[in-house]
Amino acid sequence: MFHRPGLGADSADPLDTPSPPPHNPPMPGNLTPVQFIAKWSRVELSERAASQEHFIDLCRMLGQPTPAEHDATGAEYTFEKGVTPTGGASRGSTGERGFADVWWRGKFAWEYKRKGKHADLTDAYRQLCQYREALENPPLLIVSDIARTEIHTNFTGTLKQIHEIPLSELDQPDKLDLLRRVFTEPLSFKPTLTTAKTLARNEPSWYAEC
Repeated sequence: MFHRPGLGADSADPLDTPSPPPHNPPMPGNLTPVQFIAKWSRVELSERAASQEHFIDLCRMLGQPTPAEHDATGAEYTFEKGVTPTGGASRGSTGERGFADVWWRGKFAWEYKRKGKHADLTDAYRQLCQYREALENPPLLIVSDIARTEIHTNFTGTLKQIHEIPLSELDQPDKLDLLRRVFTEPLSFKPTLTTAKTLARNEPSWYAEC
């Protein structure tokens, strides 16, 4: 047997030692709620810069497909869905053309606003109200400024319900379940109380109108 100088019969030859596999960075996977909260709590980006990445991270956290993963054509699930509003999409605008930030046919329309810019999400909701007919009246209208997300029900003839989810509470199972159902069971949000029942009882009619 041939031995290189300085190597005993039982010594390992460095040239014969397998090289470690090349380092490949991990592919994007599911974010944990703690990771999601930590990342987005410190973000101060503009609406345009933050919205799509935020939504994609949300999909990763919930184990749901992104628009491009589910629909390569954008026909039923897409970012920046073009619409013709029924009126001005925001206060003071004329609104001949607009875009919903995210739309999934038969499930939801989603509108973002910049984190920390608005006292509430009224303008974002008003915008979706002007878009909803062009978006085929999805059952859920969702607005978010990253620090908070609101799920508004949009079922004809029913009392409107609003589910509020602060970013800081996304590690709570019930809040995660609400968001996951937006993707998997949007019809489960349908309120059981109708406007007819409410009017018959002379109760306040805060039903699904914009």
